[in-house]
Amino acid sequence: MGIDYELWLRFSTDYEFDYVDRPLVYYRIWLGQMSKNYQRRYMNGIEIMKDFLSKHPDVVDKNTQHDAWAHTYSGLASCLHRSGEGIAPTLRQYLRALSFRPTYLPAWKGIIKVFLGVK
Repeated sequence: MGIDYELWLRFSTDYEFDYVDRPLVYYRIWLGQMSKNYQRRYMNGIEIMKDFLSKHPDVVDKNTQHDAWAHTYSGLASCLHRSGEGIAPTLRQYLRALSFRPTYLPAWKGIIKVFLGVK
């Protein structure tokens, strides 16, 4: 899982991307696909990001890295909360997100949802 993500990150070091506002490929969705395991997808994505940034430390500026980490850890926390993993692991990830971007509103909203018991 995450092989495509890792490939696009590697491409980004040598090529510029452009946005095309029309479908270029179709994505097959089927019951047995691993991409439905959201927690594992986040964990793989985190490892891919760490590996990429360690190999290419100057490609992404620190501000963008902090935004990406805040977004990623907040997303993982939200995934943990929705799946009922418990308050402690969920809050740990929201706090990790805030360590990169203390004003990251989605993390603060997520923390409030945890304490209110809202999924």
